[in-house]
Amino acid sequence: MTYLKNFILISATFFLIFTEIRINSFLNNNMYIEFYPFLIYLFYVSTKYFSRSSVLIVVLNGFYYDIFYTSNFLGETSIKFLFICIVTHFISTKLSTNIFNNFLLFFICLLLYKYELVVADIS
Repeated sequence: MTYLKNFILISATFFLIFTEIRINSFLNNNMYIEFYPFLIYLFYVSTKYFSRSSVLIVVLNGFYYDIFYTSNFLGETSIKFLFICIVTHFISTKLSTNIFNNFLLFFICLLLYKYELVVADIS
């Protein structure tokens, strides 16, 4: 039953990534609007349900993202996703839960999620 649950979660998150890529490709002309359902999923899982079984799902999603949608080395996006989950989980366990802390934590997640664009804009 655990394998079936993990397979369903992996398939659903693959679909989230696919949806995110497709919708953002349609929104490509507008530089101020982007859609991040997978980031919302990462934020939710890392603040509420982060465990050992979540690591496998995040790693496989990173591989999927690297293989089909980027020219990065295999595993670079997995490391980024895991880093986001670990940092978010660590900070959320140390802070109290309120809307201001959740907003700041989500903003940190967004900066880590889009660090390639942030670094390119700074330099």
